[in-house]
Amino acid sequence: MRVQLAPSEPDASGALLAAKLSTLGLNHPDTLTSVGSLASTYRDQGRWDEAEKLSVEVMETRKTKLGADHPDTLTSMANEQPQRIFGHLGCEVVPNDLVE
Repeated sequence: MRVQLAPSEPDASGALLAAKLSTLGLNHPDTLTSVGSLASTYRDQGRWDEAEKLSVEVMETRKTKLGADHPDTLTSMANEQPQRIFGHLGCEVVPNDLVE
């Protein structure tokens, strides 16, 4: 997995992710969580291609390193699918327990 921070990233979050990358490495669960959060931020900003690329990379790395049955891997898989399907359409994905 290759994470490239855009020059426009906020200094605090970019510095934190860079520190995790250099200290913990790319495959560490904490680093993967941070990269997943960055993907979520990209998604919120409408940067769909970047968000999808990072989300898929996190999910695939978790599958390889933690196994397909690990809770973090399953969470990545569950979070990615609705966003991929509906996000590009401009639809907001809302969990079922929030729908009346």
